[in-house]
Amino acid sequence: MIFFNINLDVGTDLLENNVDDLIAFHEIKERAYNLCSDKENYIIMLRAHGMSYSQIGKKIGYSHERIRQLYENALNKICG
Repeated sequence: MIFFNINLDVGTDLLENNVDDLIAFHEIKERAYNLCSDKENYIIMLRAHGMSYSQIGKKIGYSHERIRQLYENALNKICG
């Protein structure tokens, strides 16, 4: 009775996916840096860390709606 096979190819697809995700992340980050204003990049970073539009607005003195507009504008710049 064999309980396991040490020759199994384990995790290579997961590793390749992680590398692809990391490359994509850095490409998006570079596009954001090159195409967006400092304020838009800051908003993107705060959103990526889980902050809401309202929380970001309070932090930088803008309304929830203005933060949403800036965020949407930044995404449009990045995604083309």
